Amino acid sequence: MELSISQKCSNFVHSINWSDIPGGVREKSKYYFLDWMGALVAGSSTKEASIIRELISDQGGAPQANIMGLKQKTSILNAALGNGYISHILEVDDLHKKSISHPAAPIDSAALSVAQSINASGKDLLLAIILGYEIMLRIGEAVTPSHYKMWHTTATCGTFGAAVAAGKLLKLNKIELTNALGNAGTQAAGLWEFLKSGAMSKYLHTGKAAMNGVLSSLLAKRGYTGAIKIFEGECGFFKAYSTEKHPEEKFKNLGKPFKILETSIKNYASCTHTHTAIDSALSIINDQHLNLDQIIKIKVYTYDNAKRIAGFKNPKKAQLKQNLAYIIVWHPLFIMVKLTLIALH
Repeated sequence: MELSISQKCSNFVHSINWSDIPGGVREKSKYYFLDWMGALVAGSSTKEASIIRELISDQGGAPQANIMGLKQKTSILNAALGNGYISHILEVDDLHKKSISHPAAPIDSAALSVAQSINASGKDLLLAIILGYEIMLRIGEAVTPSHYKMWHTTATCGTFGAAVAAGKLLKLNKIELTNALGNAGTQAAGLWEFLKSGAMSKYLHTGKAAMNGVLSSLLAKRGYTGAIKIFEGECGFFKAYSTEKHPEEKFKNLGKPFKILETSIKNYASCTHTHTAIDSALSIINDQHLNLDQIIKIKVYTYDNAKRIAGFKNPKKAQLKQNLAYIIVWHPLFIMVKLTLIALH
């Protein structure tokens, strides 16, 4: 009997050890993890971050893991929710172009919350993240571009990546990993409608993706079952969320190469759809042969998704507080990460 896509992914994730990861992939994973930490620290000083921290603080939870900017520990699920939400606020987290998604926010948030709670090694943490990227980004490619018209890929596919990262750290077996993916898929959500009013829902997308992925793996660890064919089933993810043909092709040759190598780091704190225009503006400013006073109008030609996702006539400026250095110095989560990376060096 042919294995389902979930089973193929689960078998791959279960079989991979740190020693199987090429050196270049290991180094990239450290770099991208630090980039995510930067996004997390920066986002923690915003008004939007204070909302989720206050809510989680009020709700309480077992002291298992940290949220950036909150001194007391909270539950694994709350930590994944909070950090996943906060690290996506300022639009500086990494990008995978082919899937049009930002893997770090859901995956790293899920992985770090679990790693902290079980005192995992730095190598185990990074391995889980690498594998989370691998599965999430292939799912994202399988449903792109039709999926992106209605669904925020970072949120939907990020739920799977978070489940994989959490599941690897929790040492789930092949069957448990398949169950985790099944339950991640039934929770995958995130609609673009929030763009019409500029609502905050986008941060909840990544926070919930991290949280739901962790929840899926924690349940699977306890014997909770999920759909075996969550991707290709008649009522599965591919048929419900996309119109792409032959999505199964994206799951051939897993890890060859690892998808994390295709991820890029943002130069600017804005949606990547705007970056070409920013580069062009900076090029004009820095061109000594141009007289800026003579420029009457600049027309920017772009593509439909850029206009639809980032076409704001009056974008708001992010208001950052001047306490980032303070957070970096005292926060136990950041201290733990620094020690982890030192140990990995």
